[in-house]
Amino acid sequence: FFRCDQCRHLWTDPIPTEKELAEFYDRGYFFGNPDKRGYTDYDEDKKSVAGDFQKSLDRLAVLKPQRGWLVDIGAATGFFIQLARHAGWRVSGVELSEAAAEIAQERGLDVVQGTLESHRERFREVDVVTMWDVVEHIRDPFAFFKHVRGCLAPDGLLMFGTPQGDSFFARLMGKYWTLIAPPQHIHYFSEESITRALKDAGFEIVSIEWRGKEFPLSYVLHFVMGWWNVRWRWLKRLSEWKPLTNIRLRINPRDSMVVIARPVTRFATETVLDKANDRPTEV
Repeated sequence: FFRCDQCRHLWTDPIPTEKELAEFYDRGYFFGNPDKRGYTDYDEDKKSVAGDFQKSLDRLAVLKPQRGWLVDIGAATGFFIQLARHAGWRVSGVELSEAAAEIAQERGLDVVQGTLESHRERFREVDVVTMWDVVEHIRDPFAFFKHVRGCLAPDGLLMFGTPQGDSFFARLMGKYWTLIAPPQHIHYFSEESITRALKDAGFEIVSIEWRGKEFPLSYVLHFVMGWWNVRWRWLKRLSEWKPLTNIRLRINPRDSMVVIARPVTRFATETVLDKANDRPTEV
């Protein structure tokens, strides 16, 4: 890991290749392989955060009452965009994992496999881009935010959640912080570095919140198996026991940010891009 002394941005080195990432996010990541430190069952696990997703959709409804076209990056099997469609949005998704994208497509959802960059001609004048626990997985999020800016309409919005690498809890836990999870987590933003990165890409911050999440107990056990690198059969069977999906724990150590940003005007964007030479560098 490396950290910038100025903006407190944290990242891993070496950064995985696109091929390595595509291979990592296989079916096992979404359905029960503890080595991947992913999910016991993606759709079941996500039910615990449906209420938080709804709060985000309610917030978007206030900021964009007309609704419109919402594109979710890192859409996985389409859990969030199904909620967004029910709330009145026209929805699409982008998903790196071939296995997850296929499941979403089988459900009749407009989810393309690949990256936003590989489909950038398709996504233009988008009203809202969302990303839930995605930014930290991206090899170069600084360039990525510029791609997002390019696909948004002038009055569009970007909303995303991501771990905060300089939070009190992260600093308290150090290398034992639960969100330290390479190779899936590559970048950990601070409040300052996310503000700089978005400015550099032509955005301004609307709000930053620290909400926390609900987790099913089965997911917590599954995550602990990967975190502690234990493979006890009884613990795995317990983590797969369906009644535990109904027991939920709300956890908010204030180590994850929910950020809303909007594009600045063309003149302001050009000014920011010309002057932004303070991107985090290796130290």
